[in-house]
Order: sequence, then structure tokens, then C-alpha cells
Amino acid sequence: MFVIRTLLFAATVALYSADGANAAIKEFKIGDDRFTIDVPKDWQSPLDFYGFPVSLIGPDTNEGRRTVIGITPAGASDDEKVFDQGDKDIKAYIAGREAWLEQYDGKSISFDSYQKTKWEGIEEAHTLGYHYSLPTGKFYERSLFVLCNGRRLYHIKALVPSEQEKTDNRIVDETMKTLKCTKTVAQKAREKKQ
Repeated sequence: MFVIRTLLFAATVALYSADGANAAIKEFKIGDDRFTIDVPKDWQSPLDFYGFPVSLIGPDTNEGRRTVIGITPAGASDDEKVFDQGDKDIKAYIAGREAWLEQYDGKSISFDSYQKTKWEGIEEAHTLGYHYSLPTGKFYERSLFVLCNGRRLYHIKALVPSEQEKTDNRIVDETMKTLKCTKTVAQKAREKKQ
């Protein structure tokens, strides 16, 4: 039994190591928002890149296209709800994506169904995504709306070139699930006063 557990552990470590076990935990502070996330090995984490306060950018490939994860604090308060309009919000998301594609001579291929989930340290995560094509190639884009500490909303957007989906979608999933919201000194002080 010990040998089997050891082999399973070694296989798990080897599998994870191939995709970024050497990730570096980095802390980011944007205004009153503070969070940590694991940045995969060989990925970059520039600030203020293409409108995202924080970005994680995958390694360059032979095709010259890279996977990008953009993170934006959305500043929700305690009384705001994510997707409280249900189907209305989903229809608006699809209409917005179709309008954007039309501007760039693109076409939608398929839309993912809406999912609500949670993971360690995250009370709610709402996700929508779609595959599309542009004259420059095919892509998969996913938007995740994550509720942290019961009140802070983050919009995480992942853009994956289609030729990198098999490897990078798993890395994106693992990376997004490492997001940990922390509280700034000012947030802690406000909570103490209440």
C-alpha cells in the first residue's frame, strides 16, 4: 500500500511540475484591493497591460500568440449580486460578444453554458465563455466573476489561442483557483469600527 501511495504522489507531482509547480506566489494591490495568485513558471505578470490592472501572460509560442489572463477588481459591495438577473445577464453577455465580433469581422463558434461554482477561499465564481474566430485565428475566451471575502468582486478574463487550448486551459483553471483575497490595513480598520 505504501508503494502505491508513493507512486501516486510522485506521478501527481510530476504531472503538476510539468505545468507550473514552480509557480511563484505574487501579491498585487490595486487601490483597496489586495490579492495573491500563483504565476506559472515562464509566465509574465505585467501591470496595466491592455486595460487590465493585472495580467498574466503565457510563454511565447511558435505561432507568436500567447495565452493572457486579465484580472480587474470590480468593486462590488455587500448588497450587490452577481448575475442577479439570470438569463437577462447571460443574453446581454452573448449580445455583447456578438457585437464585438461584428466590429472585427469575427464569428462566434460556440458559447459555454453559465456555471456557478466555488473553491477554497472563494464563496462564488460565475463563469461564461465562448469560442470564436477572427481573421487572425481561433480563440477561446472565458470570463469569471469571483466574489472574495463576501464583498469584493473580481473580473478575470482568460484568452487562449485555439492551438494552445489543450495545455493552457488546464493551466488557466489551476491558476485562477489560486486567487486568494487578502484585506488591506484600511479594510481591516473599517471592519473593526463596524
